[in-house]
Amino acid sequence: MCGPRRTLALHRMTATTFHAALADACARWRDRPAITHGDATMTYGELAARISTLARTYQRVGIGRGDRVLCQLGNCPEHVISLGAAWAVSAIHVGVDHAATARELEWLVDHTDASAVLLQPRTGNLDNTGELVRRLRARRPALTVFVLDDRHVRALAGIISLSDLTTASSDRALLPASIAPAPEDTAMLLFTSGTTGTPKGSMADHASFLEGWQATAAMLNLGPDDIHLVHLPLAHAFGLSMAVMALLSGGRVILEESFSSEASLRRISTDRVSIISGAPAHYILLLRDLDPDLHDGSSLRAGVGSASTFTPEQLAEMFERLGIEFLLMYGSSEGVGVLTTDREDMLCGSVGRPAPNEVRIVADDGTPLPAGDVGEIAFNRTIAPVRHWGEESPRADGYAGSRPGDGGSWYYSGDLGRIDAAGRLHVMGRIKHLIDRGGLKVDPTEVTAAVLRCAGVADAAVIGTPNPVLGENICACVVPAASATVSLSDLRHRLAADLAHHKLPDELCVLAAIPRTAVGKVDLDALRAAVADRQRASTHAH
Repeated sequence: MCGPRRTLALHRMTATTFHAALADACARWRDRPAITHGDATMTYGELAARISTLARTYQRVGIGRGDRVLCQLGNCPEHVISLGAAWAVSAIHVGVDHAATARELEWLVDHTDASAVLLQPRTGNLDNTGELVRRLRARRPALTVFVLDDRHVRALAGIISLSDLTTASSDRALLPASIAPAPEDTAMLLFTSGTTGTPKGSMADHASFLEGWQATAAMLNLGPDDIHLVHLPLAHAFGLSMAVMALLSGGRVILEESFSSEASLRRISTDRVSIISGAPAHYILLLRDLDPDLHDGSSLRAGVGSASTFTPEQLAEMFERLGIEFLLMYGSSEGVGVLTTDREDMLCGSVGRPAPNEVRIVADDGTPLPAGDVGEIAFNRTIAPVRHWGEESPRADGYAGSRPGDGGSWYYSGDLGRIDAAGRLHVMGRIKHLIDRGGLKVDPTEVTAAVLRCAGVADAAVIGTPNPVLGENICACVVPAASATVSLSDLRHRLAADLAHHKLPDELCVLAAIPRTAVGKVDLDALRAAVADRQRASTHAH
């Protein structure tokens, strides 16, 4: 069954900045619920008052236009409040993974020349928090530090209690437009995960990112009656965009600190959630644990998927069992990408149809390739400008930069893909993750998709492991379904009809779980370490 083809229809917007759009939402839906966290819910009016209180504190300590404010908070209302407060004083919000190490925080403070940092200690250890603050201030003595933990604030000098500032009950609107940002100002630095090297901070301006996020919301007709379950980390672009789109459309956001299929299904049933989002792994786990006798998913109407590859088989099961409209997003933190709600296109294995001259497929030297040929996916910078913090101009070293002769007008994604005769874009994995098996390049995404189709496989990922003759072996990492067993010979036999001989797995590593990042992508470093551990244990056993 195929849904109707839908095009990107932009809202008729009066607001041209996130600050103005959020202020409009808080005024329009003042008495409606905005954010639920645990058992507590705040209204849009309360959200506005708490943002205003924190913003006035920002002003008092000298945080203003263009200053960078690092937010290391987890998925909690204070994270959203800090975001709104930064916009209110024209500062730049910088989301930081809640699990960031002290070394990573130091690097970000240096790289962004931060004026302030908001911390949420991950443990109750006062010594660790104090040492972190001392290390950060040693690098930047004027750094203003807010901490979301009164125990630490009372014991450590020179720290501002974020809890006191984000529980305000005063009835105040957001700050006046006289200090508000301009449309061209940077609203956020959205850092990549660092899988392509040193993390890069995409400079997200108010006007174009607001337009893009509201256009995405329009594709799913998001509105004030929607209830959104947001478990993706707000420190990353996917989770942040889902929360902001929900709030700008008047919906209620249920914030979960992390993903749990059990907790998600409970929230869907009891809170009547209508909008969900996640990577393939999140949907796979939801479907695995969905029990019609225990869970009521009748309120669900739409889902959003990104961060990794959804196979046609996964999508078909989602459509059948969840009965939802689905928005598939392929793109990056830089604000470039392709979106579709067309079921036919998705079930063909594509991520949608780029607009003319928006995307092209190129060879290694940047030469455009014809339809059907596989090459690197490149986005037109004149349609979607890409800027990274600290980079004066487009780079000339390939990834996210220019190629000789193109004038820096194309953004090179680092992804392999092809555009078929119908204009549909097919994504075929990361270039750097290709497995070199005896000189033949194997896409681990293709092999993973085939392994996931095999009976008895609950989750899977494929990596290359060293081979002294071939260069690399193809290692299938598999999580068996309950009560199932998987062997390498059986797996190769089942895959033989779908994959060429040189693409069949050479090794099998059975795991209890595939390690994944907070947004659901495979954590390749952790996966390689787990495989190496298993191989060492097997060697010692023999």
